[in-house]
Amino acid sequence: MPASRALTCLPIVLAVGLCGCQSGRRHPGMSEPPIAVALRPLLELQPQANWTSVFNALLPHGAAAMDYLAGRPVMQRPAAPDDLRVMVHTSLMRLLAVAPDAPHLSVNCFETTLDVLHFDPKVSGRPLGTVFMPQPRPPAAWHELYPADFDHRLAARIDLESDRLAMLRWWNDHRAAPVGALRTLPLRPQPQYLWTVLSRRYADRWVYEPTGSTMLCSTGPRLPTLIDEPCYDYNLVRAVCLWLATCRLPEVQDRLIETVAAPSPIVAYNARFALRNSPDHRIREVIERLDPLRRRPPAGDRIRTVGSPYNPGGSRDKGD
Repeated sequence: MPASRALTCLPIVLAVGLCGCQSGRRHPGMSEPPIAVALRPLLELQPQANWTSVFNALLPHGAAAMDYLAGRPVMQRPAAPDDLRVMVHTSLMRLLAVAPDAPHLSVNCFETTLDVLHFDPKVSGRPLGTVFMPQPRPPAAWHELYPADFDHRLAARIDLESDRLAMLRWWNDHRAAPVGALRTLPLRPQPQYLWTVLSRRYADRWVYEPTGSTMLCSTGPRLPTLIDEPCYDYNLVRAVCLWLATCRLPEVQDRLIETVAAPSPIVAYNARFALRNSPDHRIREVIERLDPLRRRPPAGDRIRTVGSPYNPGGSRDKGD
């Protein structure tokens, strides 16, 4: 069942009391609960979904979502210290929780920069390193997301079992009276602030290059690029591109089409990436004809970075 169709069914299903929604489990042969279908893009870190819209559609059904997340098998057994699924579940529950007494987790993997939902695990507001997902399916262990720079000191502070227990206790205390405890205000990205994000990095490629301070193990000649590979992590640029692509404002769609001819190869590339995900099949067909092979990014306009793929020159935009 498509996620959009499942979301439209939620009010009806929840009104009659969906069996199994609280426990997150179902008997063999039963259809999957609509709340599970609605949550799937976020739980599976699906790279082509519009996470911001998916999250906003969940807000009227926050209690059902919390019940489902809390009852999932991965949340009902002790957490392995490297289990990415536990991190995703606890972070999503924490994102839905807004009460003053909501627990402080050791790690959060969802960020809402510029009111756009994206994936960027942080400990005390600090990123662990550069996330790289070479496959659409996320790895089982969260540390496998970091093939390059990685902050071991921050990583040592992650305690997924404590996070799991804290979120379960908090929801158990608030479940009977969830009004005021869960988020109701949707994310509202403002298009005028999003366009500059397109210049930060390539939305679906990871380009990793050495800087003057980078120490290489090889004693041979230095190569201009260490890594230039497709990626499927839901970085901020990908999130912005997918939100712009599905925005219904005509002025946004017009500017996105115009941006295909931007002088910056990075910006033009990201505009094409966004339009390839447009809900308008005519736009998708035109972009595919213009760029059928989805060529590699131009070598002369790569972002050089060691810390984060979207802070060129080592700087970080305020609020990122």
